[in-house]
Amino acid sequence: MKQRLCVGLVVAATCGAAAAGAFAAAHGTVTARVGTLRFSYPARFAHLDFPQAVLVADYRLSKDSPTVRTATFPAEGVVFEVLREPKLDHPIPAPTVRFPLSLDRLGPSAPHPSGQTWERRFAFRGAVYLVVVWYGKTASERDRAAVAAIVTSVRATHL
Repeated sequence: MKQRLCVGLVVAATCGAAAAGAFAAAHGTVTARVGTLRFSYPARFAHLDFPQAVLVADYRLSKDSPTVRTATFPAEGVVFEVLREPKLDHPIPAPTVRFPLSLDRLGPSAPHPSGQTWERRFAFRGAVYLVVVWYGKTASERDRAAVAAIVTSVRATHL
């Protein structure tokens, strides 16, 4: 069973894919960057880079996958996304954030028939970001723990 959600993934997908690479690091992790934020995730996770977003999941991703096309997430999967929102002429206010993040600091989860999500918009260094987490109902504890670790790894890049 899959759940259709309207989140930043659809916005990111409309931006098109970009070759903004991620770099392999020690201990089987990869580091990704979006704007002035960076985070680490397990090398075993799939990832897609967009001009202003990075999407990682414990399952195969492509520009044509349901996760990207329609923001549909599998009950057995986990997802983490960070999106830098475009600058608007009349920006929507967003609270600032202090690191480290955590699922609790992302706000209350929203239950869905096949899982749950956490979302948080925040301002950091003059930009607005959206962080989205998906835990599928039957996702493994190992993958849930990996996504929780991804959330806590979000930090400022060195300028």
